[in-house]
Amino acid sequence: MYSDRALVIGAGFAGLLAARVLSESYGDVVLVERDTITADVEHRAGIPQARHPHALLARGAALLEDLFPRLGAELEHAGAVRADLGSDYLIRVPGGWAPRDHLGLDVLSVTRVTLERIVRRRVIRLPNVSVVDGVRVEGLLHDRGTVTGVHGRRGDRPFTDYADLVVDASGRDTKLVSWLAEMGVHCPAPMIVNGHVSCTSRLYEVNRDLKLDWLTAFEVTHAPGTRRGGSVSSVDRLLWFVTLFGADGEVAPADEDGFLEYALGLRCQDIAEIIKTATPVSGTYRAENLRSRWNRFHQVPDWPRGLLALGDSVVSLNPVHGQGLTLAAQHCTDLRDLAREHDLAAEPLVFQRGRQVRQDAVDRRHDRRPGLEQEEAHADDAPAAVVLRPRARGRSRQPARLPRVRPRLAAGRPPGDTAAAVGAGTRAAQRTAPSGHRTVTGTPRDRA
Repeated sequence: MYSDRALVIGAGFAGLLAARVLSESYGDVVLVERDTITADVEHRAGIPQARHPHALLARGAALLEDLFPRLGAELEHAGAVRADLGSDYLIRVPGGWAPRDHLGLDVLSVTRVTLERIVRRRVIRLPNVSVVDGVRVEGLLHDRGTVTGVHGRRGDRPFTDYADLVVDASGRDTKLVSWLAEMGVHCPAPMIVNGHVSCTSRLYEVNRDLKLDWLTAFEVTHAPGTRRGGSVSSVDRLLWFVTLFGADGEVAPADEDGFLEYALGLRCQDIAEIIKTATPVSGTYRAENLRSRWNRFHQVPDWPRGLLALGDSVVSLNPVHGQGLTLAAQHCTDLRDLAREHDLAAEPLVFQRGRQVRQDAVDRRHDRRPGLEQEEAHADDAPAAVVLRPRARGRSRQPARLPRVRPRLAAGRPPGDTAAAVGAGTRAAQRTAPSGHRTVTGTPRDRA
């Protein structure tokens, strides 16, 4: 049986998924969004991360397929690239080159614009879902411990809307902690892991005749020893996203010469080769001070009825790891499952604490991780935050070393020539070592 009305703050990825799920149990679902929204809107102010690459992990793709049947096929038709995490990825870690064996774990590489456009079209076609855009939400309406709606401004006019359930899916810039404080509800300190990471990205168009034996090349940072990294991944058919990472305060330049010079300093020269040979089709965009933050709403004993939070509003992860889309999909799948058995407007902590079952393991790993220490940080509108920061170099655990091998090169390419493009051929696990060394095949265990 339908409840009456649900209101979702934010029409981004998490908000769209929440609306899709709530449409099964609420007669009327409204998405309230700050930006102007149309079916085909592309880049907008509220999603600056759309200028950087996105990956949909195997688990996230499976969850979305359940919510939106044949979504994967529709995304691939629109240009998304499906790649095996083992054989189709060229990965350089601080200890060497990762083996390239087939894993059977697919990653769907797609621009945020394409993913969100296709999901948005499906959601707004639902008969009981509507969008109210151009609204800046400024706070929650409440009555005796129950959230009853939101208030703010739409253009130059006041805006007020009421609902039986309000869901905050406004993302990593959420103001929910401040809104709750205005109600007299105080949240514990968020947990923050800040690697002071930056990413600088640009889209390129690659020559159709370029033959590569990988779909994503990735060099991993590992501060404080390895503070620079990067990636290049195929998206939307002939487009390639190049992103240069910096950790522990490193920042890649945004000008063309500096961008290339930064890439040339990486061990994975294939990233620089794409920059040199491909044609830029976008500007260069940068995001700095990227961090992971966990608002521990499950610990709020007087959490108000009629309110839920999910997605980046609860857990915003460092986007370098590519887990945000999958986490939002997991949140909304849990929301659907719990809404079938509970009145979440009356029992919101069933959802907020249900999410905690999954987060407990993460919390324990952070608390016991030998390379991290806790410190206190403060913000003007939030309580002190528990921040995890790297310990001094001498006290950190060294990463396991992998064999120092290079990916197989193009047919006819000189062994030491890193300037040529990676060549055609099968995506096998074979490798060619640097000049003067033998060819090795298989995993480290096979070669032990």
